[in-house]
Amino acid sequence: HQIYSSALDSLISFDYQLASMEFEEVERQHPYSEWAKKAIIMSAYSSYKNRDYIKSEANLNRFLNLYPAADLAPYAQYLLAMNYFDQIIEVTRDQTSVVKSLEVFKLILDRYPESKYAKDAYFKIIFLENKLADKEMDIAMTYLGLKKYISALKRFKYVVNNYQTTNHTPEALHRLVEIYLILGI
Repeated sequence: HQIYSSALDSLISFDYQLASMEFEEVERQHPYSEWAKKAIIMSAYSSYKNRDYIKSEANLNRFLNLYPAADLAPYAQYLLAMNYFDQIIEVTRDQTSVVKSLEVFKLILDRYPESKYAKDAYFKIIFLENKLADKEMDIAMTYLGLKKYISALKRFKYVVNNYQTTNHTPEALHRLVEIYLILGI
């Protein structure tokens, strides 16, 4: 398993692209072996470190489809969630990465509550729910500024109903009262 050792050396020397390719070669030469199983994960990790999130995600999904009950499955899920997490951009832009990351972190808590990734997943979920609530509040405040009260009302209610544990709930409740007063309700 000289190729695997060479891939590890590449990884250690920060040549993530070469490491990823070498780990994939291990899998090609020894399909469905224990080495191949580890090599898929290591290739995904190398791609993740190289910020090649698409390749990393593809390898992780393939691993999870081939070995859903493997010992490395919790780690694969965690790395997948981190793939999405590291792609999160500002609140005014598309939040697809936030939603995907949140889904996988919730899955980790659900399926692997005793794993070493559960605690981090829990705190990342809190952060991500705050991000999504922030996005809703941003949109709601825009509607409020445009005097589109019903649209703003719907967004504030959404925050109150779906993100109760976030730090945006008190302001959302305050804004709901404000809109009800403006509308005379």
